[in-house]
Amino acid sequence: MAEDSYEIKLKRIELKNATFTKDILDGVTFFQFAETGAMGEPGGIVFLTGDNKLYHANYFFGDLTMETIKKAFPPLAKCEFGLGIRTVVPKGWEYVNLGMGNHLIVRSDYYAKFALMITGFNSCGELYMHWLEKALSIR
Repeated sequence: MAEDSYEIKLKRIELKNATFTKDILDGVTFFQFAETGAMGEPGGIVFLTGDNKLYHANYFFGDLTMETIKKAFPPLAKCEFGLGIRTVVPKGWEYVNLGMGNHLIVRSDYYAKFALMITGFNSCGELYMHWLEKALSIR
């Protein structure tokens, strides 16, 4: 994920197996998921909550497994990621393609405002770099 001014202002909380509990992910409004072969951070998952907590895990390089995360966060378990075309997300969530194996899933009640904010972006790469900034302005 891009290191921008918003990420620097937020303390990114690293999710680790020893301290991870299901209730940590209550209130997630956006989550970014990177496939194991994605450009950027392969295996990275970022969760943003409505109270501006930013959580990070890496199911490929970290000690928190995908099974553990999916069990604690059912919306991720219900996602099926394709190449931006065949991607399926559960009811109550909307999909945004970030390109190169990176996916953004937005809670439906945030999506309309978010979609308006990203209409000027010309590429998935540009959106990949700035989605967090836009998401944080929806409060």
